[in-house]
Amino acid sequence: MPKKLEPSVRRALSSHFLYLDDLLAKALSALNLGDPHPRAFSRYESDLSADQRASIAQGIARVWMLLTEFGAQWSLDLPAPPMLCTHALKVDLQFMDIALDEMSPRTLSGYGKPGEDFLLAYRDLQAELRNEIRTMSHELIVDGGSDT
Repeated sequence: MPKKLEPSVRRALSSHFLYLDDLLAKALSALNLGDPHPRAFSRYESDLSADQRASIAQGIARVWMLLTEFGAQWSLDLPAPPMLCTHALKVDLQFMDIALDEMSPRTLSGYGKPGEDFLLAYRDLQAELRNEIRTMSHELIVDGGSDT
């Protein structure tokens, strides 16, 4: 029988466990194991032996098992209530738009004066990126995607 916790403590622990889950998935990605999502910019270069990789992957699996067992024992909200993909994508696209604002040519000028040829190419890149973000955002609305 699951043990009881105050709802606010249960929510806080659930949030921490989900964060640990994200970190474990990132660690697994660093091992070049099970990462179904290729990146444009590879972040890791393998310097582990096959035995080290296997040992760390097993450790990650054990940590996931411990978190799952503890979460079940204490009635944590794991996994978290599902979020609709359209909502998650809309939020991510909004953050991408904010990231573009934060990497504006004006912001870069604080690091030194970029040349005019760079500024022209960079503004074009930003315009293309914003256009892609708008296109993806529009695609989420066209099919009547819910935002809940």
